Amino acid sequence: MQSIVRSIAILIVMTLSTTFTARAEEAKSQENVLDDSWQVIYIQGKRVGYVHSLTWENGKGDDLRLWSESRTQMTIARFGGSLTMTVTQLTQEDADGNLVSFKLETDNPPISHTLVTGEVKGDTLHLKTISAGKTKESTQTWDSDVKSPVYQDRMLEADPVNAGESRSMRVFDPQFLKIGTVTIAGLEPQSTELLDGSTPELERVTISHSLVPVMKMTAYMNEAGETLKTETNLLGMISYTVSREEALKEISGAELDLALETLVKVNPIKDAHRQQKIVYDVSVDGPLELLSIPEGETQSVETLDDHTIRLTVEALPLVPSQKTSAEPVDDGYLASSRYLECGHSAVVALAEKAAEGLTNPTDMSVAMERYVHDNLKSKNFSTALGTAAEVAVNLEGDCTEHAVLLAGMLRAKGIPSRVAVGLVYVARLSAFGGHMWTEAYLDGRWVPLDSTLGYGGIGAGHIKFADSSLSDDGPSPITAFVPLVSSLGKMKIEVVQPAE
Repeated sequence: MQSIVRSIAILIVMTLSTTFTARAEEAKSQENVLDDSWQVIYIQGKRVGYVHSLTWENGKGDDLRLWSESRTQMTIARFGGSLTMTVTQLTQEDADGNLVSFKLETDNPPISHTLVTGEVKGDTLHLKTISAGKTKESTQTWDSDVKSPVYQDRMLEADPVNAGESRSMRVFDPQFLKIGTVTIAGLEPQSTELLDGSTPELERVTISHSLVPVMKMTAYMNEAGETLKTETNLLGMISYTVSREEALKEISGAELDLALETLVKVNPIKDAHRQQKIVYDVSVDGPLELLSIPEGETQSVETLDDHTIRLTVEALPLVPSQKTSAEPVDDGYLASSRYLECGHSAVVALAEKAAEGLTNPTDMSVAMERYVHDNLKSKNFSTALGTAAEVAVNLEGDCTEHAVLLAGMLRAKGIPSRVAVGLVYVARLSAFGGHMWTEAYLDGRWVPLDSTLGYGGIGAGHIKFADSSLSDDGPSPITAFVPLVSSLGKMKIEVVQPAE
């Protein structure tokens, strides 16, 4: 069955490779294959791709090793443009399911390619990340009983979790580069419709992950412990176990345009990005915890009822006399990282060029915001999340690429930065859509900048859900997207009071 890792990956990956690695082909011909399964994936009722999972073993006794490889292929559109990505995860574990090594490769043409590997040596996990031609190595303290990210899939077949029973385990997640707790809870059997239209009564479990607590997955299994269907509570994602031939069927023209289909329609807002203050009533079809909108420098929140909040968004003025910061910030907001390589020559060169002749941090920040806006001329939607160095070299991408490049350039000039994830008002559609922008720490405040728009700061047309330093030691970028994704398709926004 799909692990929680692969389900989370679905939130941001769009297309994965259709070919096997040489290692997987070797496994099929020479090793003891334990599982070779295919799942087809649907989002909001539309077929978007598949997952292929392969597990094999080699060695004996204390040298027995279990290998698992997964590849996910998805195809969606964003505002009519196609976004493709290849993610391959290979894990090695011992006979007890404890992680020995992993490889996670992400290839998102045209600009993004990242390879992360990890190997356990005694009480240390050695990590290596290769991105934009640069290699970074790090270590983590390790406990020998941490399971691999796919251990629970095999465990459920060998030792099912019965209705009313709950089981937890510590698992390393390569997407997050962190250890979390996976909890599996047994439910009463229930009839459910499969892809072929049949409605068998199947065993059920729910699977949750401490690193993404808002995300829940329900798996439906037959008596042999084989998962036939999985459902998540985000974006209406469903997968079905099918034959290889069914999984590899070409996606028809009715492909999902996730950007358009998750827009939140509102009454037109005149000059939204020039407004200094706008009040919104934001409601969600479900518990209010799905609507994770934080308070901060630009937002205040009042709870109206169990499903609705009143959100006041106010612009934060840029003051030319501001200093870089009033007090020290965490090093993660200044350091180079996997996604923000602020020491990369291409990022440094752009920062120097954009801020040439300027010494005031606010002036430099605004100048770099405008520079990124003006020089990312190929504003395509084909990349999910490139790194600052990749974008600096290729100068193309959408809001995520604008945001990470500006964040990297700010750090190159000694200005703390982070990215913000949320909604932005799109005037031509009279709707809010998913968006990422940048924040600079100036004079003790996190000041928002949006190089996709290039206005010199933002007005009240942005609704923030989360932020991230994109630090290697902090949460994965995936974490920043989850609060927004958890409410997409379930949210309504009413404009209560635009500024006069």
